[in-house]
Amino acid sequence: MEEFDNEYEIILLRSQNEKLRKLLIDERFKVYQERKRRILLEARLLLIFKTLKDVYNVDVRDLITSEGSVSTNGNSPSDFSQTINRFSNAFQTENSYGSKSASAMTVDLSYSSQLLPPDNDKRILNTTQSLQVDNEVNQSKSSNTPWLWFVDENGISTAQMPLSLSNALKMRKAAFIARSAARQKRINAARAFRKHLAHEKHKIALEVLAGRTDVRNVADILGHSCCFLPRSSFYQSALETKQRIQGTKESEDQRRAAVKEKDFHVNRLLAYCYSQV
Repeated sequence: MEEFDNEYEIILLRSQNEKLRKLLIDERFKVYQERKRRILLEARLLLIFKTLKDVYNVDVRDLITSEGSVSTNGNSPSDFSQTINRFSNAFQTENSYGSKSASAMTVDLSYSSQLLPPDNDKRILNTTQSLQVDNEVNQSKSSNTPWLWFVDENGISTAQMPLSLSNALKMRKAAFIARSAARQKRINAARAFRKHLAHEKHKIALEVLAGRTDVRNVADILGHSCCFLPRSSFYQSALETKQRIQGTKESEDQRRAAVKEKDFHVNRLLAYCYSQV
């Protein structure tokens, strides 16, 4: 008995170890997938930052080398180069943390373009203006409604919202909906009346049992039945139910199976008759 218990414990421990090993493998695979995803995202982010930095530095260096010496507003070429280097270092530092958004880039470019001479900052100004225009266009697209116009069946475009499917069906079945609403109203009224009548019968029954009221005086109230709504006859309801059932796929399959079985028995009988000739 002890050996059996030991073997059972060993089997239980092995199964638990197997489950833990599978969980460990799954967690390692999840960590591997997460690490791979982060590496890909970091590589893509670094590529974007490098591209933006190259575009920014090329524009600035071209301005410096093409003009040779720049002196405007009291700024010497060395001061201008130091200013550009300071802004490029700041741009590189912010990119290393990955917290620079498109709006912040637009502000930095516009501010750095103000430090350049008015005659030699066309490239950066064009870049800044293009970024601002793209941002405004995106904001306008996001603020507009997704539907700008609607086309009817006859090809005429209108600025009004077309009818929904539910509204169109309601307009086509207005009389049916009105009759349904009136019937539902009568059903609710009958339900409220039945509830009130049941409450009154319960009170009168308690009075009769207590001996405070004679049953002959309240026989009419106790024998009063609840109101019934006018409805279709039993024959009509049964006929409609039968028609709905016969239109289902199961009923068709049953009829097809019955015809097949009848043909099978008829063929058996005919084969027996032919064999006796």
